[in-house]
Amino acid sequence: MKKILLLIASLLYAVALLGQSDTAGVRKYVALSFDDGPNTTTTMQALDVMETYGVPGSFFVNGCNINEETIPVLRRAKALGCDIENHSQNHRHMLELTSAEMRDEIERTSRLIENAVGVAPRFFRPPYIEHNDTMHNLTDLCFIYGFDLSDWNKEVATEQRIDAILTGVSDGDIILLHDFKDNDQTIETLKVIIPELQRRGFTFVTVAGLFALGGGIPAPHNGQIYSEAY
Repeated sequence: MKKILLLIASLLYAVALLGQSDTAGVRKYVALSFDDGPNTTTTMQALDVMETYGVPGSFFVNGCNINEETIPVLRRAKALGCDIENHSQNHRHMLELTSAEMRDEIERTSRLIENAVGVAPRFFRPPYIEHNDTMHNLTDLCFIYGFDLSDWNKEVATEQRIDAILTGVSDGDIILLHDFKDNDQTIETLKVIIPELQRRGFTFVTVAGLFALGGGIPAPHNGQIYSEAY
């Protein structure tokens, strides 16, 4: 009888382990990313929502927006587990610039970010997603695009933004959002998509965290731009 009970216990334990393995195998990961900040209004509202649900994200900032008022915003984001990444100094059309001007747009912003939060960026999202081999060869940063729902366009309603994400996002995606001033529809979008994606089994990580799950950040100078990590 004792042997039978031990056998049953062993089988139940094996089933439990199998269930845990299956659950782990279907876990899904996604990264929120934001362009065009920081500011003391919309960026802060995004952080409020993210803090409520305990999720991090990655903020691709413009160096021209980093100042005495916004540095505390970046530090709050960092304290909440977010990454601060590079979106150029002045959001110019990079392909219209000389190589020296391209380098300055990227490097000046990286220095401002490191001075503000103590960590240098690892990723670059080129303005207007314009890039070429010259730009790739100027920097060691990995180029990022993302799952783009055009939330920069005020004509795209909140409901459309929500629907685009909930029907289109999959495991490993980088969601591209914008936290420029008065983009209130994106804040309302966050209030819906975060808890709903969590309910569907998604875990939110930073862009760096997503690439870590996929095997690591790709080597620089490869001419590629990434919308998903794996």
